[in-house]
Amino acid sequence: MPLRQILLSGDGRIDGFHLYRESEKETAAKGLVRLQRLMLQNRLDVGITVQKDWREIPAVAEAIIERTYFGKAVLTL
Repeated sequence: MPLRQILLSGDGRIDGFHLYRESEKETAAKGLVRLQRLMLQNRLDVGITVQKDWREIPAVAEAIIERTYFGKAVLTL
């Protein structure tokens, strides 16, 4: 049966699975050092839109859900 027919029938689905072997080629620590260097050089925009105290989780969560702002929210402890 063609894939299109399976998907249009409503009885089929496609699941994906990816196994990345990059960590075997280069350690994650090396990549994190590179990211840190780029951030310190102001060459990497990490997309942090708001920084709040963790006690403001409900307000931050609501703002994200309502799309008041886009980007990442950082909650400090």
